Amino acid sequence: MSEITGVAELPLVDTHAHIYTTAMPLAKDAWRRVEKPAPVEDFLSTLDKHHIPFGVIAAASMFGEYNEYTLQSLRASPRLRGTVIVAPTIDPYILRRMRDDGVVGVRWVWFMQNELPDLRCAEYRLFLARLADLDMHVQILLGGERLAPVLEALAECPVPISVDTY
Repeated sequence: MSEITGVAELPLVDTHAHIYTTAMPLAKDAWRRVEKPAPVEDFLSTLDKHHIPFGVIAAASMFGEYNEYTLQSLRASPRLRGTVIVAPTIDPYILRRMRDDGVVGVRWVWFMQNELPDLRCAEYRLFLARLADLDMHVQILLGGERLAPVLEALAECPVPISVDTY
């Protein structure tokens, strides 16, 4: 195994980290609780320690659509980008503002859901078109046999899809 002797020529990016405080409200269907905070300052410090100039904050499902801390962190540091959890009916203006604040995608955390949404319905098609217009992606947290039908429904989707299996 070769030894790493320097910083890579291409920018290094940590593409998945969660940040949160203990004061943040939990979603009604949170599958775990916050034991200790994971503040953005700690994430930035870890990036610095490992000489990684950029990071992406992945929306933590335990907070549902509470994206305020992530958005505040993105506005405070040009090194960061993030994903958010939002309803497909989100106002396009708000989605555009989130993009301007550093949001690069939407995270669908569906591994605990019994029923998955109909991604072929008009509501989701409109949402996906809006994400495409904003040059955003969708990150799906789902695995097993449930993933294939979701990917099939998104086969002609106009946005990039990232799969985060568990």
